[in-house]
Amino acid sequence: MLSLIQYLKDIFLLITTLITIFLFLKNYKTGFYFYLIVLIISGFLGFARPIFAEEIVLPIIILLSVITSKQFRLKYISSISLFLFLYTIGITIISDDASFKGYDTIFFFGIVLIIFSKYFFGEEKKAVQTLAFLWLYALARVLWLIIHGDEDIFRLANITVGSARLILIDTNLKSNFLQVDPNYFAFITGLGFLLTLLFLVYRRAIFSFLPYSFIRKKWFLIIVIIIGFIELWFTIRAVSRGMVLALLAAVFTYLIFEKKAKVYVFSFLIIGILYAIFQTVFNLYLERFGIDDLGGGRYNIWSFLVDYLVKNDKIWFGSGLNFPWWEDWTADKGKYLGTHNSWLSLIVIFGLFGFSLLLILIIKSVRRNLQSTTTVSRVRIILFTYVLVSYSSIEPLNSSLGWILLAVCISNGDTDFLKTKKGKTLKQTAPINTNINNLQASQ
Repeated sequence: MLSLIQYLKDIFLLITTLITIFLFLKNYKTGFYFYLIVLIISGFLGFARPIFAEEIVLPIIILLSVITSKQFRLKYISSISLFLFLYTIGITIISDDASFKGYDTIFFFGIVLIIFSKYFFGEEKKAVQTLAFLWLYALARVLWLIIHGDEDIFRLANITVGSARLILIDTNLKSNFLQVDPNYFAFITGLGFLLTLLFLVYRRAIFSFLPYSFIRKKWFLIIVIIIGFIELWFTIRAVSRGMVLALLAAVFTYLIFEKKAKVYVFSFLIIGILYAIFQTVFNLYLERFGIDDLGGGRYNIWSFLVDYLVKNDKIWFGSGLNFPWWEDWTADKGKYLGTHNSWLSLIVIFGLFGFSLLLILIIKSVRRNLQSTTTVSRVRIILFTYVLVSYSSIEPLNSSLGWILLAVCISNGDTDFLKTKKGKTLKQTAPINTNINNLQASQ
């Protein structure tokens, strides 16, 4: 039975890989959207990846499809990202023990996507549609969890028992169970909840980007609200402090943008009601913060890793991809294969030098979005806040999802890039007109 399931899975991945390559080479936009659809299907089926060797296949076909397209212009690529791409290849080649095989190799997909981010997300319509696909992916993962998870998924984890936070998934194969890391699943469901929340408060502006009449219906709005509550539950269920802090940071960013008294009053009213209803949950989180002052062992890992990079003269220019720094690190929980911090992982790869360049790129993008008056620019900044905090405690950049989300967040519209052949600028989003009544269903 196990071999048959694996065989069918391999057939599925082979087909999706070939179709993805074909569609990308035909049109990079079509190929990318097909990949996102396959990502959603794979999430629902519980697959770790949607195509074979995506860390190698995707960057190659993205490069080929974009540079051979009629829209390709050299000035529209990110020169900083291109330099980091070439620099990482070089440092990996010359660095002892670095390798192009391993978790870090997905870096090539991510950095290539950022190099050509204007082509994929420069138009705000494309950015919104990509976020809609990510929302569906989060929903697919939630459905997978509900279908295959045990009864404990509807209970708060016992923080006094470390294993209680793990989510057990029945594989239906001789009573074998798969253990799901609660932090990573909370990251996905937290992202889904945040996207749901952003749709609810900005939906009138978002409608223009999604040409589906049913999303304007009351019944769809009700379904979205229900999904949002389910996603919120699964986010807090695992008692993942990092993900809850990321959500709070994103909501706080939204409140900073909203300079209306009634928004603040309504928000604090909701928080008060939630505290009254879920006081046990709030106390549980406070208790977990109190009994663990080492970040679940993260602070020890980070301290060791920084010291290791400094002592081995790798802190400034990096160690390359898949460098086995962990071989000298052991603790009560055994060997650690990850940094538990995506930003620190990037420093391991290309050092403070490369990270500074990436930081410059991010700051420039965030500044442009702050200067913009469109809804999508505001959504990007709010999402980036979630990315900034959540990526500091886990490693989403070991997956294509993490890189896609980062690329969307740090992308920005470019009026020159959005011009048609006749020189007419494509229509942009109307200035933001948020109102607390947006939380109510359309009349």
